[in-house]
Order: sequence, then structure tokens, then C-alpha cells
Amino acid sequence: MARRNERARLGDAEFLALDLSASVDASALRDAVFLSWRDGAFDDVTADVLARRRPVTFHCNRQPADCQP
Repeated sequence: MARRNERARLGDAEFLALDLSASVDASALRDAVFLSWRDGAFDDVTADVLARRRPVTFHCNRQPADCQP
């Protein structure tokens, strides 16, 4: 489902870049935090994503050969 590619720390927070296929059900990622950028600030939309009220689409930002099908 997901493979960890990169890890970074900023203070007490740890950020993971995941290599996800487009078919991943975001509501199944119970330990994830989902943020939306709105009006110059991040808004936590995790509850809406986990409850399937807010759809999420994952896109690969790498070279096509490096993306999962």
C-alpha cells in the first residue's frame, strides 16, 4: 500500500514522504494527518478524510518511471 521513501524531522515533528499508489484509500491511513492549505494557513482536515467526507487523490511527483502504476 505505502512505502516510506524519505524522512525528515522539524523540531518534535517527523515528516514522512510516502510512495503511494493512486488507488490507496486515504481513510485507511489511521495514523496520517491530512492538511489543507487555505487562506495562507494549514487547516487540519484529518477527521473529514478519515470519515470519507473529504476525498483525497495521491499524485506522484517523480519521474514517470519512478512512480507506481
